[in-house]
Amino acid sequence: MQSIQTDAICLPIPDMYLAEVHFDNTRETETFIAEHMELYEGDLVYVTGPM
Repeated sequence: MQSIQTDAICLPIPDMYLAEVHFDNTRETETFIAEHMELYEGDLVYVTGPM
């Protein structure tokens, strides 16, 4: 895990976190584990594997 160091505080940057993904074709929302990437609201992602 990396971290950001400032004068007042040290903030950890996680290697893995949860991302909420909205599927337009089924109007469903699922939560997936995102590893080693930064995602922002509105990013286009491709999901593979079982749901």
